[in-house]
Amino acid sequence: MNEDMLVSLAEHHSNDDARSFYVLYDGSATWDHPGEPQYVALHLQRDQQKGTFRFERATLSLPSMAQS
Repeated sequence: MNEDMLVSLAEHHSNDDARSFYVLYDGSATWDHPGEPQYVALHLQRDQQKGTFRFERATLSLPSMAQS
């Protein structure tokens, strides 16, 4: 994935900043095969006591799918 081609469309953070949710548009997908998913859903979990993080990501075809 080309990180410099990602544009944040929406983001939400928990009150304690332990979790963040992002909907990103992948501009590089327009140069791939027709029909390639152009949106990335990202869920970031931070363990502030340990100083670590985990994340899950999925590429999806519609921004509404990424938001859910």
